[in-house]
Amino acid sequence: MTPKPTRAGWPFLPKFLGFIMFLFVGILIATYLIAREADPVILDDHGNYRSGGHGSAR
Repeated sequence: MTPKPTRAGWPFLPKFLGFIMFLFVGILIATYLIAREADPVILDDHGNYRSGGHGSAR
């Protein structure tokens, strides 16, 4: 009879995947917080402010 494979050889896998998931969520939150503070200015082809958006109110 062939022995059944056990999970004893993979004890680190759930911890590793949990760390990857935690890291991914952390990057998403950091990106959201940084992007929320950004105030982008949109320029036209000549470098002038485009109408509308935050950049138009000088």
